[in-house]
This record gives sequence, structure tokens and C-alpha cells, in this order.
Amino acid sequence: MSNKPNNKFARRLKEARTEKGLSLEELAKANGTTKATLSKYENAKCEPKMMKAKKLADYLGVSFDWLIGDSDEKWSTVTKGELEALFSGLSEKDQKEALKYLQYLKLTSEMEDQKSATLNQEEA
Repeated sequence: MSNKPNNKFARRLKEARTEKGLSLEELAKANGTTKATLSKYENAKCEPKMMKAKKLADYLGVSFDWLIGDSDEKWSTVTKGELEALFSGLSEKDQKEALKYLQYLKLTSEMEDQKSATLNQEEA
């Protein structure tokens, strides 16, 4: 990253951390750094090296580009392989529950798409 602290990075790091319900201490411990260092990042006093920022983004489940301010796409995209690995690590019971939830999300998304299409047609 650059020598000049990035206020967008600082704001987004704090946003992602608080959305996950993590304290500075918890995030620091999970990422092999200190609470004081994370506080400096969140207050734009300094920035981590690129690999440390990538590790933070991965842990927080946000895209690296969003975290450093290069994109407005917040959530990282899960690859098919990552999804398969996560799914296969679940018990059979949990796999069934996960599948039900994914089907619910798909249905909800389709209903939202239909609603948007209907509204767009009415406006035209």
C-alpha cells in the first residue's frame, strides 16, 4: 500500500470489523498483530503492508479491493471450490439446512427481480 495513510481504508476496516462484532483485540489476535497497530490503521495513522491488508480482508470476508478503497464491491466472491470445501466440511444434517437456506435465498432473489421488473414496466 502507499506511504500516505488512506482514510477510506481506515473507515472501511472499522466498518467491517464492527459489522462482524469483533473488538480490536479479537481481530488483532486472529490476524497476528496488536490492538495498538489495528487502532493506528483505523485512525489512519498508518497502513498495513499489502499482504497484511489481504489477510484482514480475507478474515473479515470483504473484498481486498473494497477494503483498500479501490472498489465499491464490498463482499468477496466465493469460488466454486471454496463453496464445495465449506459444504463438504458440514455434517449431512447441516448440509441439508444449508441447501434449504440457499434455495430460500435464490427464491427471494428471483422474487425481488420479478418485483423490480414489474415496477420498471409500470413506470415505462
